[in-house]
Amino acid sequence: YTARELFANCHPYIKLGYQSKYMSNVNWSVYATAEYAHNQFDSKIDGITEYERNTLDRALFGGSAFLVFGGIDKKYKFMVEGGLRYSMVLDYKGPLANDKQDLRNGLVGHYAITVKGSNAIQNFGIFADINHFNLLKDDQSKLNMITIGLMWSVTPGQNKSEQLKF
Repeated sequence: YTARELFANCHPYIKLGYQSKYMSNVNWSVYATAEYAHNQFDSKIDGITEYERNTLDRALFGGSAFLVFGGIDKKYKFMVEGGLRYSMVLDYKGPLANDKQDLRNGLVGHYAITVKGSNAIQNFGIFADINHFNLLKDDQSKLNMITIGLMWSVTPGQNKSEQLKF
């Protein structure tokens, strides 16, 4: 794989929500999220021998919930996350459509398994974002995007020594 393939997608986001703080070994969280997604991928149209580059920019809004396994006093915890986001096309460049008006908006499922720690390893894991709709309005063609990758979250204030002061 080349760096262009490995870093083809960028998804900065913000989460706002609530996380329980029970002394038991299982806690939970719900949150709302806003995300910008920049996706680059290659596609090939029938009859053309070369792959062509596509660039898709989207805004996603939605919510998720996750379960945290491991007490609040434990250094490391295991998390399972699932949610739905509404994806809206902002811009598109490529051979599959003339512009963003030829593409559909729709629901995207978000799934993740992470390890929650402290310091440099705050939330590290794997995720999958799966479109639950055909991105192309042309019903003769089909494009259901799936993004699988690694995630690493940095959360200010997760440890007392890192809390932000205003």
